[in-house]
Amino acid sequence: MKRNAKTTRLIPLFVLALLASISHAQLEWDPSTLRLVAEDAIYARMARTPNNNILCVFEQASEVRIARSSDNGMSWDPPKTIITYPHGTPANPELLVLNDERILLVYNERPSKSDHHYTIMMSLSEDNANTWSPPRELYRAATTFENGCWEPMPIQLRNDDIHIYFANENPYRDSNEQEISVLVSHDLAMSFDPTRTVCFRPNHRDGMPVAAVLHSGIIAVAIEDNGISGNRFKPAIVTSDDNWETSPVQIDSPHRYPALHTPLEPSQTGAAPYLVATEDATFLSAQVFVSDGAQPMMTVWIGNKDAQDFQDPSTPFAPDPGAGCYWNALFMKTPNTITAIAHTTIKNKRGIWAIDAPINLRKPDAPKALQHP
Repeated sequence: MKRNAKTTRLIPLFVLALLASISHAQLEWDPSTLRLVAEDAIYARMARTPNNNILCVFEQASEVRIARSSDNGMSWDPPKTIITYPHGTPANPELLVLNDERILLVYNERPSKSDHHYTIMMSLSEDNANTWSPPRELYRAATTFENGCWEPMPIQLRNDDIHIYFANENPYRDSNEQEISVLVSHDLAMSFDPTRTVCFRPNHRDGMPVAAVLHSGIIAVAIEDNGISGNRFKPAIVTSDDNWETSPVQIDSPHRYPALHTPLEPSQTGAAPYLVATEDATFLSAQVFVSDGAQPMMTVWIGNKDAQDFQDPSTPFAPDPGAGCYWNALFMKTPNTITAIAHTTIKNKRGIWAIDAPINLRKPDAPKALQHP
């Protein structure tokens, strides 16, 4: 296209305006905040209680246990058992502090005996996690490992609806496929609608969903998707602006896209994603296997406020030689501090470790108004 003088003068203003609309961030993980939360524990998640304690829930000794910090994560009380399961392991615990200040716990029953079902379960606390209601079944899958349900994760929307996302093999009993499903409650977890399908890639396995409500009210769900490249898991994002009331997100939908600005190599794996959102940015983690036989490292990327264009990777932990970081999570400790959580081995101690980074969002100065001759 032929340019004229007026167009040429406008280009610098357009570029400056675009740059001014982009938030840049750097994560520098502070070694002085490195803490061991619980030894010999895995799959940890954090939440802040209404009385300003931080809770960390995890699997330990085939139970769901919880530890509490009253000093912003600098020290932790001894863990307490809150869930047992006599027929196997209660796994994948997640916490959500509801708008009415109750605390919702969801987890996955994994039976060790073939006459019991894989299930998604919940329990509630009305006293800052000191006591819990009897466990309640929300979803029942098959009795076999190949057709189970996994990794529940709850969020609450601005209209107070509660969503519980999970990976679901149950609908595909004659194949190795897996979808992401969601349970929706309109009455503060008193009851739940029938399961909806969030996303599905035929002949593949969408897995390990973690949802966040973005600044716009859109729901973004980070998943592991083994259909992007190389048939190995890569982090992807699926979104909805209608609470998944229309058809599930298919492979050609604009509501499904690879998460990373710089893709992983086809031979690399980026599994077990975790997503958190602020008003200005989103943060995504995954356990990244850079090669066959390598231990996974927790990697954290920074995205824009619409859960797109994740870049600037950082690695929060430096495990002991031969150790990796597994089943990682992120926690917004304050509006300006993010916590990374991993099962790893540091200083010869294996368990749940946590470390903080300040969030340094900065924007260039706004461009000056264009001066016309």
